[in-house]
Amino acid sequence: MSKYRIEPEHSELFVEARSNIHPIEIRTQGLIGTIALDVHAGHLDLSTAPRATLEVAADCLRSGIDLYDQEIHRVIAVRKYRSVSAKLLEAHEIAPGRFRLKGSLSLRGVTREIGGEVTLRVGDGGDSLEIEWASTLDTRHFELAPPKILMLEMQPEIDVRAKIHAARLT
Repeated sequence: MSKYRIEPEHSELFVEARSNIHPIEIRTQGLIGTIALDVHAGHLDLSTAPRATLEVAADCLRSGIDLYDQEIHRVIAVRKYRSVSAKLLEAHEIAPGRFRLKGSLSLRGVTREIGGEVTLRVGDGGDSLEIEWASTLDTRHFELAPPKILMLEMQPEIDVRAKIHAARLT
């Protein structure tokens, strides 16, 4: 089983929330974590269950608009809960290079099961991984009330995407 380190400077997390006025986009680098999996001939071998953990500092989740960021940070309690973390629980191949994942997400002290699909590309003879993931999450499942800023009302569903680059540890 090969172990990979997520490269924070080459990985990004995107969150898009919808409101009654306009969308709010959060985009951040700083994802950290590890991935352990078997790769044979440039393809993921699921005969051994892959493992992965991912984390991002909660205060890195920023829209670039101070008023929005203050309210989002208040709602997710960044002073008390310093990070958002995820752990891979299951992976099933649905097409070459495409996988359906099940994992857990911990946000604001609440851990829930999540799912989604990823595209995985093995590069450099197995020395690197490129992963793209997307899912829609309902913030109410994490006991979060949608932020309210003046007349701006957020919808509870958010779209989350990640582009992850990981390098094999030697």
